[in-house]
Amino acid sequence: MHIVVLGGTNDKNSILSDFTKKRIEKCYKMLDNDQNNVNVHFSGSFRFNDTNIIHSQICCNYFNQINEKKYHANVHLHTNKSTIEEA
Repeated sequence: MHIVVLGGTNDKNSILSDFTKKRIEKCYKMLDNDQNNVNVHFSGSFRFNDTNIIHSQICCNYFNQINEKKYHANVHLHTNKSTIEEA
């Protein structure tokens, strides 16, 4: 299974917007149904991000924070320059 978590926004302190957090939380809840051979793709770069950490890594960090059940997923970080490239 492949789950694609589209990029969103974060502030200069690497705090994700509520909308972005909800996307990641939805992904996490989907893992309740199937944890076998799961690939989670986080996207995002510096386009709407004023930090020195790519947005996809910030999303992955948040996923790891909420991963209380310690689900194992193959995580892939993707960067892009535009929404079209992201799609």
